[in-house]
Amino acid sequence: MSIIKKIILILLSVLSFNAWAYVCQPSDAYGYDGYDSDTMYDDYYVYNSSIYQKYNIVQNSVGDFQQEYWCLYTNLTEKESHENSCTHLSSSTRPVCPINIGGLLNDGATNTTVYQDPIDTLTCDIESVCLNIPQTLSVSIGEGGYDANSKNSLGVFLVESNGWVDFDFSGSSYDELGNLINTPYFHKAEVNANGEVIPSRYDTLNTAIGVRVSNAELLKQLTSTTPSFNSWKLGSDNYGAEAAQPLGTPENFITPMTNTNSPGYAIGAFSPIGLGDQAAEVLVYTTASGLYAEQSGQYTMNIVLNVTAREN
Repeated sequence: MSIIKKIILILLSVLSFNAWAYVCQPSDAYGYDGYDSDTMYDDYYVYNSSIYQKYNIVQNSVGDFQQEYWCLYTNLTEKESHENSCTHLSSSTRPVCPINIGGLLNDGATNTTVYQDPIDTLTCDIESVCLNIPQTLSVSIGEGGYDANSKNSLGVFLVESNGWVDFDFSGSSYDELGNLINTPYFHKAEVNANGEVIPSRYDTLNTAIGVRVSNAELLKQLTSTTPSFNSWKLGSDNYGAEAAQPLGTPENFITPMTNTNSPGYAIGAFSPIGLGDQAAEVLVYTTASGLYAEQSGQYTMNIVLNVTAREN
């Protein structure tokens, strides 16, 4: 599945002399229309912090209560150069300076009007320039196997993407009468003395399942103050390669991620650490018990990982 990820690029321009040396925006001081300090710092300045590093407050006419402007500079030298062009008045804490008002590009033209709308509410079709990057997503099967010591079987899914993904599971198996059910249990068809399959007779084992996501960032770890762990129903909330002890039921294993009992809800959205260069691993640990658990034969079950691109 592929969706569109939008990255807002905010561009600034200036007018008149000394182009691109600095850019100013009006302040709301003394009741004038313009930016308040929160908007200037939290929106305008922060959005462009990689470009504009220094700032100052100036006026463009004489007087203690004239219109003030926030001016931003790419470096300290540019800031000092602009200040040297200003008229410093002993009666005012704000120098009177030439003003280059710069704004967001709109259809290729520099907007020189006062901005009243918060910058973080701008949309791509109005004031902003947007870059659309499709989210890539692929899922493949890694190398699993059976551990005779722990009696765990391991299934490995490899997820490659350049963004965050949500996930849940589905699965199927056969019950004792050979009916296909949408719940993953270990099962095998019964055979007679000649090794022939007996119709409508299956051995079904009690099955426990656990999940771990590795080589990935977890969104809940970045956005929540509550501890977030990379596993579901494995007998431990510690990070790392602790011994896996599957404890989850097949019924909870296949619930959607909106269900609080599901693996997707417990672990949350994840993104491969390599951002597509290296796959994240979704590890499914399973173990079986019950009347036929020690009986020879090949028990199987079908598990499907459903991965959905999260970003839009």
